[in-house]
Amino acid sequence: MCDRKGLPLGRSCESFGQDRAKPDFRQQRQDETTNANYSGFLGILHLALVIWAAVSILGARVSTGRKVLWILLVLIFPVVGLIIWFLAGPRGR
Repeated sequence: MCDRKGLPLGRSCESFGQDRAKPDFRQQRQDETTNANYSGFLGILHLALVIWAAVSILGARVSTGRKVLWILLVLIFPVVGLIIWFLAGPRGR
C-alpha cells in the first residue's frame, strides 16, 4: 500500500521512484579499462625514454662520475630528470 504524503503532484504510488537514474556499470568498466590502457601506454613510453636516455648518457664522452650522476638523476626523478637531461644533459657521440 502506498502513502500519498510526500509525493510530487501528478505522481502515482506505482511510478514513483522508477525513473531514477540507475548507475551504468558498463560505462564505468569501459572508463576504467580506457584509463588502464593509457596508464600502460604511458608506462611503456616512460620506460623507452629512460632506456634511450641511459644509452645516450653511457655513450657520451664525459667522465664516469658524471655519467653515474646523470643516470641517477633520470632514475630518481623520473619525469623531471628526463626533462633536465633532455635540456642540459650530455649527448651521445
